[in-house]
Amino acid sequence: MAAKKVDALEERLEGEMNQIKTTVEERMSSMEGQVADLRDMIKKMVTCELKYSFGLLANSSISYQDHKGRFLLAFGFNCVHWDSGYLELLAFRSLRRVIKEWMFEAKGIIIEGDNANVIKYLQESFIKVVHPEANDVLEDFSFLMGFDSVLFNHVKRGCNKLADCCANFALKGDFVWDDLCGNKVPPFFFSLLKEDGDSITIT
Repeated sequence: MAAKKVDALEERLEGEMNQIKTTVEERMSSMEGQVADLRDMIKKMVTCELKYSFGLLANSSISYQDHKGRFLLAFGFNCVHWDSGYLELLAFRSLRRVIKEWMFEAKGIIIEGDNANVIKYLQESFIKVVHPEANDVLEDFSFLMGFDSVLFNHVKRGCNKLADCCANFALKGDFVWDDLCGNKVPPFFFSLLKEDGDSITIT
């Protein structure tokens, strides 16, 4: 019975992921070619939040910025799961759905997360992809191979405020922010974006 419940939850999660991925793909296709100044690194922050209710209500999110801290894209999805690490991996894997050719104009991508185990797993898995050994079960990094450099960085939750903000906002439902116009982006996101941009020292 427990196994059936797990299968049902995973099936539902997969369906919800497919729905948000489709939305993100549509939004990203409309953005293609509009962002030209990506000379250095794109920073992608991933996180997830667990909130206790009847079960575990988990939210995962992604926030993208360029090397100067300028906003590129953010989205979050709301789903039910009990493992925050699994959700953070889902957030990472969803990157393959939004990667576009213009992103490869950047020198590389920095993937940050506040789950040390997940970041360590991704680092070790990426090394195995570059230097594979027999019988290794490999994470799929093929969608990142267009970047000259791929870096994985563990950060404290306090240094991941934008992604944390998005994960909390996903409590209200799935969302995609591909620009900062209109009234769909909450005001507190702007202050966090400025704070994060002011702290970036990559040159």
